[in-house]
Amino acid sequence: MGPRRREASLQMELKNSRSRVLFLVSVLLAVVCVLSPYYALAKSGDNVSGFAWSENIGWVSSNCTDTATCGTSDYGINIGAGGKLSGYAWSENIGWITFNEDDLTGCPTAPCVASVDLGCPAGQCTVSGWARVLANGGGWDGWIKLGGIADDGSPYPLYIDSATGEFRGWAWSDQVLGWLSFNCLDRAICGTSNYKLKTTLGFARSPIAAMACDGGQCAGGTCNATTWISYRPVADPTPCIYRIVNKSTDPDGASDIVRSEWVYKVQGSDDSTYQAISGCPSFNGISDCTLQSGVAAGNYTIKLTVKDAAGNSSSATHDITIKAEVAAGFMCSLDNINWRDCGPLSGKIAKNTTIYFKDDPSLTIHSVASDGESITTREWTWNGVVLGGNSGSVSTTVVGKINKIRLNVTDSAGRSDYLEYDLNAKSIPDWEEVTKVVPEPKKTNLIGFLLERFVAGVYRF
Repeated sequence: MGPRRREASLQMELKNSRSRVLFLVSVLLAVVCVLSPYYALAKSGDNVSGFAWSENIGWVSSNCTDTATCGTSDYGINIGAGGKLSGYAWSENIGWITFNEDDLTGCPTAPCVASVDLGCPAGQCTVSGWARVLANGGGWDGWIKLGGIADDGSPYPLYIDSATGEFRGWAWSDQVLGWLSFNCLDRAICGTSNYKLKTTLGFARSPIAAMACDGGQCAGGTCNATTWISYRPVADPTPCIYRIVNKSTDPDGASDIVRSEWVYKVQGSDDSTYQAISGCPSFNGISDCTLQSGVAAGNYTIKLTVKDAAGNSSSATHDITIKAEVAAGFMCSLDNINWRDCGPLSGKIAKNTTIYFKDDPSLTIHSVASDGESITTREWTWNGVVLGGNSGSVSTTVVGKINKIRLNVTDSAGRSDYLEYDLNAKSIPDWEEVTKVVPEPKKTNLIGFLLERFVAGVYRF
């Protein structure tokens, strides 16, 4: 039973076609097509089947199996391994419609070749190019645009749903054919007329890149749908551990993602400036990225690219601000006037000397809060004992030989850091009175002494 018998409701659409004149012309064209040599050139073993519908010319069959005519008219449309379409469709009213590359030379606009994007971004395998009615003539060129942009600027895409293999969308041809619908879903009439083109070709569907942030271990950091703020993870004892979480998926299963690549650039710069994120090179599978101290403070765009086993890829980007971390700093003085780096003083300070410590922006070395914040607390310790209160300067007297000075600072974002130095006292000789012991006189044996002298003389002689 033919499709028009099965779809009685759509026969009414054909009867009410916008132009009975065009319909009569199409019937005449069909007669020509039956007698044309293209009838014998239709192919078999094709992977597309089903019907498309035009209000002007009715049903278009994509495979002889649709009409049970393969014994006498073996035709069909095929999608090749590279995505190129070939073969023929059939309309009772306008005859053969070719998808073969050789028949599409000279199309109105490039690309001419009818093809499918097998990468299927977002699960939609775009169909592009042209088909052509072979019985063109009488001022009608027969060209059919497979998806495109309408005169009013609105798109009319034609694609294959990679999950179902069903064609979705529209084609367009001036004059005779008009709009050609490839799926009843696009007209919301599947309840009364369930038609569609469908392919049995298996698609390696592209992965879908996605990422999120995890700032749970970064005090003062921000992680929400729109704002990502991290700090350089260098503070001690509370470093900022800020993770970019790979949330990518693949319609063919998560295991189909074989590669994750993390890069970043300065916000607003050219894409050619993307570079690998320090500590987050390319990984196998789905891998997260924990920001490292090698990324300087600044405003950046992070890009994640995931690839599947078939070589299909997808990318996602997100802006992030990395703030300079809080850093503790101070200087030393032996007279509370002249300030110097504390490190070289170790081993050069005499005992019972007073030494001064100061943290002030006027000094070369001083504490700096994280970006946009201020230092709120300071804690000085000398050999583990707290010196003074929350002050920018303290002093102490060197008593012991082994000493350690430490400054802990915290800023208004809750970020903290410390700096410490070993300040050992210099070595001074310690004098100690020792009682001199005089040995007792040695008793002499006269005979033995004379004998030793005699032997020595003989030896010399």
